[in-house]
Amino acid sequence: MPLRLLWQRGLMWHSGLLAGVCVLLQSGQRYLIYDAQQLWQQPWRLWTAHLVHVGWAHAALNLVALLLLPWIFPSYPVRRFYGILLLGCPLLSLLLWMQLPWLTGYAGLSGILHGIYFSAALHAFVKRSDRLVASILLIGLTMKLVLENLVVGHGTAELIGAPVLTQAHYFGVAVVLLLSGIFGHFSAIQAQSSAQIDK
Repeated sequence: MPLRLLWQRGLMWHSGLLAGVCVLLQSGQRYLIYDAQQLWQQPWRLWTAHLVHVGWAHAALNLVALLLLPWIFPSYPVRRFYGILLLGCPLLSLLLWMQLPWLTGYAGLSGILHGIYFSAALHAFVKRSDRLVASILLIGLTMKLVLENLVVGHGTAELIGAPVLTQAHYFGVAVVLLLSGIFGHFSAIQAQSSAQIDK
């Protein structure tokens, strides 16, 4: 399929594609998770750590949230979705490595997914496509991040069979806010250049 036609597919198709990739990668989980001791010898883990999960219950929680994204924010740009995955995953891994030196292992989409949802809500709010939903989600996500740092989600930990690394959630949002600023800056430059050419 030509790349141009691939980009024209809707976010629902792309989120489904990513969910399928996550399911396929789960069989090789041990070779793909974040492993502090092997991170630099096997740098693919900078990306793949966020595409595999501790177990199937963990995967199901995150993949359901991923598949809901296009229903909540159907106009979220596919290019930004992939830009965050391509650049955000390694940046999040680097933050974990620098800020949590005691962390030996990590897996899960939730960190980068928190960031993607935050980015999608900001995009909808700025573009005025659905400000009410965007505002509710931004407030809800912010409250969730604050509460997670006050009371760790023991119920979720029991469900997925592993401790919840809440730091990954707000690191994910921080990384995406940084990338959104960069994307916005280059978009503004591109718009300015187009305006000058039109003159």
